[in-house]
Amino acid sequence: MGVNMKRKVLALALSAMMVFSSTGFAFADSDDVGEPPSKPKVESYKDNDKVKEYNKEAKEYNKKVDEYNAAVDKKYEDAVADTNKKNAEGQAKQEASQKAHDEAVAANEAEQARADSENAKIDEQNAAESERVNKHNSDEDAKVEQSKSDKEKAESENANRKAQYDADVKAAEKEYEEAVNAEKERIEAIKAENEQIRKHNAEEDQKVADTEAANKAEKERIDTENAERESKYLEDVAKYEADMNQYNSDYAQYEADKAMEEKILAAKDAEGNQRYHSVEEYNEVVKNYNAQVERYNGQVENYNKVYGVTDEIANNAPSRNKNAPELSVSDTYEIIKGDTESGRKIPVHIEHTFYGTDISYSEDFEIDANDTIILRGMASPGDNLDEQSCYFFYNTDDNHSLGMWANSWSELTTYPSASVDQTWENGDSHTISYKDSTNEYQWNFEDISISYYYMWTKLYQKRDLYEYANVPNEPTKPTEPVLELLGFEPIVYNPNYLEELDETENIIEKRTVNEPEYLDVPEIYSPQYEEYIPIEHVSPVLVAVPDVEIWENLPDPEKEKYLNRLPLLSLLPVPTNPTNNTPTDKTTPTQTIIPVADNNVEVVNNNDTPTANVNENEVPLAYKLYSSEDYWALLNLILVFVSIIIAICLIILVFWNNRKEDEHIEVNNRWPFRIVAVISAIVSAIVFLITEDMSNPMVFIDQYTLLMAIITCITALFAFISLHREEEKEDEEN
Repeated sequence: MGVNMKRKVLALALSAMMVFSSTGFAFADSDDVGEPPSKPKVESYKDNDKVKEYNKEAKEYNKKVDEYNAAVDKKYEDAVADTNKKNAEGQAKQEASQKAHDEAVAANEAEQARADSENAKIDEQNAAESERVNKHNSDEDAKVEQSKSDKEKAESENANRKAQYDADVKAAEKEYEEAVNAEKERIEAIKAENEQIRKHNAEEDQKVADTEAANKAEKERIDTENAERESKYLEDVAKYEADMNQYNSDYAQYEADKAMEEKILAAKDAEGNQRYHSVEEYNEVVKNYNAQVERYNGQVENYNKVYGVTDEIANNAPSRNKNAPELSVSDTYEIIKGDTESGRKIPVHIEHTFYGTDISYSEDFEIDANDTIILRGMASPGDNLDEQSCYFFYNTDDNHSLGMWANSWSELTTYPSASVDQTWENGDSHTISYKDSTNEYQWNFEDISISYYYMWTKLYQKRDLYEYANVPNEPTKPTEPVLELLGFEPIVYNPNYLEELDETENIIEKRTVNEPEYLDVPEIYSPQYEEYIPIEHVSPVLVAVPDVEIWENLPDPEKEKYLNRLPLLSLLPVPTNPTNNTPTDKTTPTQTIIPVADNNVEVVNNNDTPTANVNENEVPLAYKLYSSEDYWALLNLILVFVSIIIAICLIILVFWNNRKEDEHIEVNNRWPFRIVAVISAIVSAIVFLITEDMSNPMVFIDQYTLLMAIITCITALFAFISLHREEEKEDEEN
């Protein structure tokens, strides 16, 4: 590779470095003109409204910045006028400075005395804390020594267990060899003995066959007789079960009668004496009482029939009153609007009164003269007895429960020319209208007033009759039949079979010696020492003792200090709708992926609305140039790549030059500079890995960009020097 080619490679690397490192580091100062609007996270075209809203706020903010920058220019002019004013006031302050000097000296003396007293208390606290820390650290040292002792004991015990384990393994080997030899001798003896056992067992089988033939004949005779006895027993059992069912029924009645008799005999009269002396006496009293109840129930039935009430209605009256619907005056009238309004209002008064209670409902309102109103009693919307009756159930109070209310009568007052149609609808119903009427007599009222009055109708419930008691009579339990069968006692011959001995050779297993459980060797205790940190003395807060001011006129203000202008915000581009690039494959769900730097943005199917957690004042990284917060800088990464590219180029030159014969001479001249350049590139990569976390959001530059630029410049400088020296060497050779 010639010198010109090397120059081109280095120039290309240096140009890339200078392009990315030439970004300025000057940023505009900020002043209190209001916080700039927070830039939204732009995820997709669905955030166009957010972008437009932000651009609108940014324009307003830029307008304020322009006004602020104009105000900064005015501040300079005001500062000049203010300086002249302060020079005039300076002389007056000089006279007050002497007084302030004396007051500050007196305050400092009092503050010094307070600080000395507070520091004496601090010294006492420090002494107590020092003693506590020393005791704690001494205890930690004792724990360390104890842990060392425990460790030595555990190691010694583990060594002893290992030695015992080795001895047990050797003993198990010897036992195994002896057991194998003994087993061989035992099998030979068993084979000889089994031959004698088989001969003896054949003789025993013949004796068993003779005994079984005798038992079979006796068994057939006994079975015939037992069949006859079982037939007779089944007939007795059927009769017994029928008798037993009757007995159980009679006995249950007997127990109930016995319990009733005990209750009757235990009853007392008003004076505490025994009321009944027998069941018969009790039944006589019940007979007389039931006769009275039957007469009473007949009267109740005749009374309720007058109101068309059955026993079921009378018994359910309390429940129907309790569960009756809640009524209001508005349930008892209906207004039918006319086709047109006459403009003439008709006052209406409706009142419902329940006699025997303090309950009364009323309502006053007005209707148009062309309207028609239908008035009904509360029996119509309430829980009616039937459609033709004015009786109904309504929950008024606890005293009116067993009975029902009746619409007794109603009073209607209207203007004489009103149209009134009276009908029956669970009581009186009136349909009233002034639509076609004329006030012939010039009366000064056209009122509609109706009052409904309700009376309580009490109902009665029938009483229950008492049952008669039976005189207890205990039944006799039937005798259960017993089946007696003849027993068969077979002749039992127990053959004396001899069991052949097992000729299977036992598998001799070597005794397993388990590895001993070794003690855990504890680690030496790591002491947790505490550091004695004394409380620092309180420094007196002394007031600066002002000198007696000799006023000197202030110089004119420097204009450069008043040029603190604010930068304007740039507007965000509006994202476009990406739906035209949707894949045509309908079988695979599509996703709209919007490149963003915040990893907290959730990308979902384009059938749903993307959502993101956008923190306050967070700006999308595509528009953020610099931040000192948790971000990584793109320019830093580019500078690292530039340094590494330069180092790689130098290494390639080394291998290229090895093909030359005089390379050892040239390497001695350029080698230190190339080493420094390569090390500088490695340092650049290490510094980037230490200072940057690429899992964080990205910015263009950060506080480490200047350091990375310096390292890259060092790499480029030493690379340039090494190549320059090579060029001089080649010129000399030419």
